[in-house]
Amino acid sequence: MNNLGRYLKRFQIIIGDKAEEKRVIQSALKIVLNLNISLEQIRIEKGVAVLNLSPLERGELFMHKKDVLELVKQKGLNIMELR
Repeated sequence: MNNLGRYLKRFQIIIGDKAEEKRVIQSALKIVLNLNISLEQIRIEKGVAVLNLSPLERGELFMHKKDVLELVKQKGLNIMELR
């Protein structure tokens, strides 16, 4: 039974990591851009965070992308690009 618990905990960690990564990105956007977005607007694929934003918000993100990425990396995520 102990082995089964450890095995299932792996999946819990994997699933939890995606939600936590989204929360970190959401927090960084709030701090740098003062932008409130929901977790559903964030999708992470192979180290790239794809954000569902309006054109105006995308422009702001483009201007401050470096700052957001630095903050995300300081929090321990390996996100290479924001789109």
